[in-house]
Amino acid sequence: MNTEDPSLIYTSSVMKRKERMKKIVYEIMLMLLINMFMLAFCFNLVKADANTIYVNVDNKVGPWDGTKAHPYQNITSALQNAFSGSIIYVYNGVYSENIVINETVSLIGENSKTTIIDGSGIGTVVKITVNNVMISGFTINNSGQEWPHSGLTLAGARSCTISGNDITDNLDGIRLIDSSSNNSIFKNSITSNLGGISLYYSSNNSIRKNSITGNNGFGIFLHASSNNSINGNEMVSNHWGIELDFLSDCNSISGNEIRVNDVDGIKFEHSMNNTVSGNSIQENNGCGVRILGTSEYNRIFKNDIISNSYGIVLSGSSTNNAIFHNNFVGNQQQALTDNFTGNQWDDGYPSGGNYWSDYRERYSNASEIDNSGLWNMPYIIDSVNRDHYPHMNKYVISGNGFFEAWFEYLMAFLVLFVFMCIIYLIIRRKKPKTGATETWQAKKGSFLHISLYA
Repeated sequence: MNTEDPSLIYTSSVMKRKERMKKIVYEIMLMLLINMFMLAFCFNLVKADANTIYVNVDNKVGPWDGTKAHPYQNITSALQNAFSGSIIYVYNGVYSENIVINETVSLIGENSKTTIIDGSGIGTVVKITVNNVMISGFTINNSGQEWPHSGLTLAGARSCTISGNDITDNLDGIRLIDSSSNNSIFKNSITSNLGGISLYYSSNNSIRKNSITGNNGFGIFLHASSNNSINGNEMVSNHWGIELDFLSDCNSISGNEIRVNDVDGIKFEHSMNNTVSGNSIQENNGCGVRILGTSEYNRIFKNDIISNSYGIVLSGSSTNNAIFHNNFVGNQQQALTDNFTGNQWDDGYPSGGNYWSDYRERYSNASEIDNSGLWNMPYIIDSVNRDHYPHMNKYVISGNGFFEAWFEYLMAFLVLFVFMCIIYLIIRRKKPKTGATETWQAKKGSFLHISLYA
């Protein structure tokens, strides 16, 4: 007869379960740490498999077959021997050549500072003519200085990815032509070119998180290019920040830092239905935002427009534009128009209009409307343009680039972590359940204990 106290058996079972739970928690914590290291590693990993072709300018004596042991000496040779899906991995060095990519490949440099494609001042340095090409990890410089040369040109190319490159000392840094669409241009440094990024007759592209600084012409220029997203870029110390020219419609310009440009921060000319929101537009020597020609139905809202010569200027036949919920602060002249009607400077009551830093100075007798945060007197721009419901306080407008970057890392981390947890649970289920007998005895003992003393 088993004389062991059932309560002791039950207590022992509970303690064992607690120990198992602790073990599982420790294992999950260990997986989290492993997952973090794997994620960091994967962001810099280049998969070396049968599809990888290697290039090393230092392999001067051969043989040259594109293997890791015997890499090609130049990128052109690698492209001539590549096929769709190839990865071309290029080691550090200066590659003085002009390349044309007419096969769907991934072209990856060892280090964007020290893996250099130099055009020697002749022609376009890199030209892409096919879809689904990826280029990352290069300095691309020294194109020809006559139209239409550039550091990198996409000609009728779609769904390409251009990321993590330094593009400098070219006529245009990056140029999209001939209906290039659905391309992603992000996290590039584009400096000291005549122009930064230009789009001609190219739509539905994403330009984000690039540093576009110190270019002698425009930062970003669009001509007859629509439905593009320009988000989270830094455009500093160019001649112009962004220019939308001639039928560049329905583009989104958001979350950018546009400052200290020689002329205008953002300029529209003969372009309609564009959205400008969440940007920091500061210290530009011309206008923060200039709208001219026949530019209609554009929406300018929730921007910081600060310390420019002119905050916003509307001229020509630019009507039916909506300008509200912006912070106009410390501009030499906050707003200027040609005295034509049809533009909207507020979003009605109680949504309101804009914040004007000189409002209190101009309207010292104004008061608040019914605790609404709106002034009771309109801000007068000219005889026919006025903000009927100016805001008393500034809008809080924060850039989203930092949060977007962390969100991307977090989502990648969570996907990998969930996958690892699923694998872990599958493995645990396949293990023998050695604690099943003890658990049953504990339950049985507990039941007997309750029956005897009930």
